[in-house]
Amino acid sequence: WFLGSAAGEGGGTNNNQHHAIMEHGREKMGGFLVFKLLLVSAVVAPDTLDLLILLSWYTLLSFLRSLAHLCANAIQHASAAGQAPARGVFRLLLIVLVGNALAAAVCVGLFHAAGLGMVLLLTCDCALTAVDVMAHMFQHVQASLEVHQATRIGQLEEEGMTLRRQRQEAAGESPSDEPLFGVDNNEVREEDGSGNEAETLPPRDEIEQRIQFLEERHNRRVAILETTVFSLQLFAHLLTVAHFLHIWSLHGVQFTLIDGVLALHL
Repeated sequence: WFLGSAAGEGGGTNNNQHHAIMEHGREKMGGFLVFKLLLVSAVVAPDTLDLLILLSWYTLLSFLRSLAHLCANAIQHASAAGQAPARGVFRLLLIVLVGNALAAAVCVGLFHAAGLGMVLLLTCDCALTAVDVMAHMFQHVQASLEVHQATRIGQLEEEGMTLRRQRQEAAGESPSDEPLFGVDNNEVREEDGSGNEAETLPPRDEIEQRIQFLEERHNRRVAILETTVFSLQLFAHLLTVAHFLHIWSLHGVQFTLIDGVLALHL
């Protein structure tokens, strides 16, 4: 429901890009399931009951990852359309994060008897999903800030244009639509017929200073958010490498087809 308005308001190009992203997401989730089936059958080598439990576990993880990927697509689509992402996207990310934490707790409770190595093997995907979800949440905040900043700057520029037209009318000049920036910022003082100075309008420098302050503050916030997202993505890659090294430590490096598939996913 939270994707309906964003998908419907975009143009044909945005819709095509959205469908391409969705297709890529389906392929990515399919590759995830194939890889996990290979991991379960060849590396873990469970019996029938454990196989059903593990398949149910990875199906749940795939569902959570699909929801996170759907939220990421919604954020990207809204940003490309110049709109703020829907609040429902952020709420869904919170639900996925909480559900992922509960799933990890259930996994630890069910498989703690199998040893620490098995618990780490199964919960590593929960950690990766949590990192991805947090990165998407920060991207949602950044996209919302971008739209809010653009709206606020537009309001201040319109206020400056209105102020300049008022000054021109007070000076007896014809109003013009010249840009707000790059013109004289001196205050206009005119004398009326009795020789008194007309009322001095507020200086437009104050508006430009407010715009500059907002832009500097916005740039600082965006830099912090981008650094945070980059750090989370880098941590996810390092965690992925550690996960595959752990798999190889359990399975052993035998240079078989399974090792090749693991290396391709790495």
